[in-house]
Amino acid sequence: MIRTGFTINNPITNSKTVVLESDLETNGMGWLLELSTEPGAKPDIAKHLHLDWTETFEILSGTAHYKHNGVQKIARAGEKFVVRPREHHIHP
Repeated sequence: MIRTGFTINNPITNSKTVVLESDLETNGMGWLLELSTEPGAKPDIAKHLHLDWTETFEILSGTAHYKHNGVQKIARAGEKFVVRPREHHIHP
């Protein structure tokens, strides 16, 4: 199982993902992750959708380019956006 503190380093995109809270801390409601990437890096995960869960993204610093339902978008520091079940997206 993925637990708090678990870290993934992607040597291709030079990104780092850290699990800040696992399903244990969120009472089974999901995970809180911190993702750090290099400016201009390609996404770690290709276009996809989730059948039954919602993802909420909050940009802490810099800008994030992402795709939501086929539309390229930009979120800036302090902004949040939500991806609901069955909505195609590419993570920032």
